[in-house]
Amino acid sequence: MEITEDLTKYNKKQVDFIFAMLETGNVSKSAKIANITETTAFKYLKSGLLEEINRIRKKYIEESFKKLEYASVKATDTIINILEDEKCANSVRLNASKVVLDYSLKIREQTEIIEKLNSIEKRINDDR
Repeated sequence: MEITEDLTKYNKKQVDFIFAMLETGNVSKSAKIANITETTAFKYLKSGLLEEINRIRKKYIEESFKKLEYASVKATDTIINILEDEKCANSVRLNASKVVLDYSLKIREQTEIIEKLNSIEKRINDDR
């Protein structure tokens, strides 16, 4: 993911501080890494760097979820291929079956919980 073009408006110490905050999440440690004082670090945060740090963190998280979604599709395909492969040992196919069943149940449970929460939320909003 390319985010450096978004940071051209900041000086080197600010950029160093941003990346240190993304890595550590700690103002004191990040100030030391960026070679600035804590006072300067808090000034940076108040002047808009906190929003920038949160924006970048959100981009990293979104990118990570995209990668996990892609990997999940590949993993699912792999498990299905194992299930369908007559040449695989029965124990391997049995384990693949167990994985499919376990995750299917978890997905069903989570879907039901989400539906119930949505229903509760709708009732609360309707009562207002």
